Amino acid sequence: MAPADRLANILWEGGLRGSVPFGATNRMVCFSASPVEHLHWLLNDRAFPPWALLFTREWVYRSDGGPVWYTRDAQHRTLTPDQRDWAVRFDAYTSDWLHEREWRIPVRSEFNGLQITSDVIVSALIGEPTWAPWRQVLEPTGYLIGMDGTPGLDGVAPEMAPQWRLPALWDRIHAFWWDRANRRFVLVHAPAQG
Repeated sequence: MAPADRLANILWEGGLRGSVPFGATNRMVCFSASPVEHLHWLLNDRAFPPWALLFTREWVYRSDGGPVWYTRDAQHRTLTPDQRDWAVRFDAYTSDWLHEREWRIPVRSEFNGLQITSDVIVSALIGEPTWAPWRQVLEPTGYLIGMDGTPGLDGVAPEMAPQWRLPALWDRIHAFWWDRANRRFVLVHAPAQG
């Protein structure tokens, strides 16, 4: 999935699925704990795509998450399988992932992922100033359709028609566009006042 599509999918599903990180045995949701200066470096110097949801470190910690452990190869071999879920093998010459400042939250086996709500999202970071996670969804028109599929008063099912909609989460969060030319974040979407 392209980064913009992945962000749209997360907002529509209201959750983070997670995956099994390299060298781990269980699914985890992975984050980068980047202060603003580091985020600028990732976006400009490392050319990371500017598509993300931002959360507080406190929320990650309250969700049973924490920072990964960067271990040398000899240390890594001594870890138990559960400990390897939290470890990233480090080698200054061939495997240096320190720039990611990675944190992880384990995904319990009985769940598909982590549910997220607008109160835990600090903001979204998007790569295009006019982007929004629009999607066509089927909604009832208010009419009924008959057995033969035509509209009628003797209908047995609601008629459905595609409508363009935004996910509920989008209407409740701030979104900032990364203006690469001016190297700054620009607020492009704010929750509706109501």
